[in-house]
Amino acid sequence: MAVQSVQWREINEKRKLMFERWGVALLSLQQVKDELGCKDTRTAKKFLDEFDVPSIAVGRNRKYEIDLLAKTLVRIRGMN
Repeated sequence: MAVQSVQWREINEKRKLMFERWGVALLSLQQVKDELGCKDTRTAKKFLDEFDVPSIAVGRNRKYEIDLLAKTLVRIRGMN
């Protein structure tokens, strides 16, 4: 139970940091690439597909929710 609350706090902290950095709740693939520190968008897309982070259609573009991305990043960091 305590591990979950620690992880929940880390997810909230990551979500807040990402929102402060980008100022939006949905990130483009380019923004996700920058957040992950990937060399190109193809690598970022591969990461998102590998960890089943779904995208949302916004007009003709695909966006990624900060909440889901923060949760994925914190969980991956915890596995290492």
